[in-house]
Amino acid sequence: MPSDAAPNLQESSAYQRVRLWSGITSIGFNICLIAFFAITSVWWAYLVSSPASELIFIGVLAIGISMANLPFDLLSGFAIESSFSNTEQSLSEWLRDWVIGRGLASLGLFFSFSLFWWNHATAGAFVVPILVLASVFLIAGILAFPAGFKAPSQSSESRFEIALREDLRSLTGQARKIRWFDNGEARFVNGFLTPFGFLCLSTTVARELTPREASLLAAREEWFRKSLASLVEGTIVVIWSLLGLSLALLLPASSGLQAATGGAAIVTVWCFLALFVWPSLNRKWMAKADQYLLTLAPREEVVSLLKKVQALNKTDVSLSSAKTMVFHPIPPLEERLRGLS
Repeated sequence: MPSDAAPNLQESSAYQRVRLWSGITSIGFNICLIAFFAITSVWWAYLVSSPASELIFIGVLAIGISMANLPFDLLSGFAIESSFSNTEQSLSEWLRDWVIGRGLASLGLFFSFSLFWWNHATAGAFVVPILVLASVFLIAGILAFPAGFKAPSQSSESRFEIALREDLRSLTGQARKIRWFDNGEARFVNGFLTPFGFLCLSTTVARELTPREASLLAAREEWFRKSLASLVEGTIVVIWSLLGLSLALLLPASSGLQAATGGAAIVTVWCFLALFVWPSLNRKWMAKADQYLLTLAPREEVVSLLKKVQALNKTDVSLSSAKTMVFHPIPPLEERLRGLS
């Protein structure tokens, strides 16, 4: 923990406030943008009347929407992180990653547009979303496989890994295979369990945490799997997505272009509504996972660990109940500490 706690708390609050409002602005912009094209789709349909031209149009639209997000992504993904000294990436490195990420996002958006466009032509509602979701989750599972992650080497990560696996085995009775990744972050510590059982950790974990601290956080992730919280979460995502896609596919449309843009608008708003519905459930899981740590370590050690992670990741320390309810699936530090008493 930094020796001067007060400035750190102020910096965390400022950082999270800027992140929140930049995110809200970006979300609002995208909703307005896709709604504009949905509302004006009848007019656009007169300009692109053939099926081939409609597909070309939605392809250009998918790329254009991604390009329109560059200012927001540059602000939230690079400028803010750089100003708070959270990233070690250069602008050119960030732009390279942005092109790759937005390129994949454009393909996904074009795929969604094409789905609604094709459904309008074939009336395949309810059958198509199931097939699409199955494909999406299959692809997501493949992408989650950490084959491209940084391989362990004769470095601090490999030495850290040996100690971490031993500590994790003593805590949970098993030691996961570990893969490392580097997002260019300066101090943020991140990690997750893949569907294939790999424990993926940012290289900052080996720099900023002790093996004992990392093993406790890894054991906490194990709780989500053993308690079936991860399974429930995945099920909610599937069902919520199916409902949104079904609503979009049932939208009356006079043209394929209207079906494509209108369907995308409905799914966009539907996903936005999820930010108001499901964070409360995740906060309950977070509290139970924190309490699970008390079965593995003394309260003082758990409190110290949560404070350290807050300082490293610059998460919220305190929030009003109204703010916590919206867009905050992770409770602020003070609320998490109260849950340990």
